[in-house]
Amino acid sequence: MKTICNVCRKRTDIGKPDIRTEGDLEIQYITCPSCGQEYIVAVTDPGLRKQIKSYDRLQQKIKNGNAAVGVYRKAEELHQENVMRCQQLIAQYLGIE
Repeated sequence: MKTICNVCRKRTDIGKPDIRTEGDLEIQYITCPSCGQEYIVAVTDPGLRKQIKSYDRLQQKIKNGNAAVGVYRKAEELHQENVMRCQQLIAQYLGIE
């Protein structure tokens, strides 16, 4: 995926984010190879990581074709909850809540 750095304005390919741990938080980030500007992609805590695993299990059931209608609904609800929690954690981590 191509992106443009907000700092140096260089166009670059971004790959898989790097991960660092701070306490019980895992911070996923990408770094501009030209200027070193860091961009936070995701922040997760143990609870969110557990919820992500639950979502992945539901998605596997759906992919395998052995999911009841309620599984689709639960997967969508869990996805929305996970996105909201990740956004909250990013805001807290960056101090912008």
